[in-house]
Amino acid sequence: MNSLSETNSEPNSAAESAVANSVPSRIAMYRDRIFGAAVVLVVFFDQLTKFLVRENIELTHSVPSSGFFRLTHYTNTGTIFGLFQNATVILTVVSIIAIGFLIYFYRSQRAPTLIMRGAIGILMGGAIGNLIDRLAMGGVTDFVDVGPWPIFNIADASITVGIFLLIVVTSVAPKKDEAAPANDPGDPASDSGSLSAGGSAGDHTS
Repeated sequence: MNSLSETNSEPNSAAESAVANSVPSRIAMYRDRIFGAAVVLVVFFDQLTKFLVRENIELTHSVPSSGFFRLTHYTNTGTIFGLFQNATVILTVVSIIAIGFLIYFYRSQRAPTLIMRGAIGILMGGAIGNLIDRLAMGGVTDFVDVGPWPIFNIADASITVGIFLLIVVTSVAPKKDEAAPANDPGDPASDSGSLSAGGSAGDHTS
């Protein structure tokens, strides 16, 4: 009986090791190309478009002068979409804390999906883009003027998209886990049950 138990435990251990090895490990942040590319692209295009607006459009002026979609040079001392004006120092501190939280959140994920890595990168890029403006000029350059919507920039849009993607990913993933079948063919517990059943049948046969 002892030899039979030991024989059954060896496949179980092998199955558990195989399952553990099949679980993807988290990529180090500095080696994550998806995350890094998202951060770099958002910061680059955010700063480039802001520079072009500051160089070519006078403050408070719009191109064209009227219409539903315009490029309007505006300096924002508040948060995203012009909220909480004249709070540059507080918002600078909040931006730094937000960047730190994003780093912590990324590192807390054992195996973040491609979409999650991209979403965190987009969020990080947006936060860094606006933080650069606050540190360099005391305010953020906004220029995208669409109808009655508050004037915003690429960093603002990136933060909004990143938050939306994170909400979708974090809300959908738990539902997928709950919907997973109880007896997974790849579950070591299922293999253990099969082996035990096989062992019992062998005992009765003998």
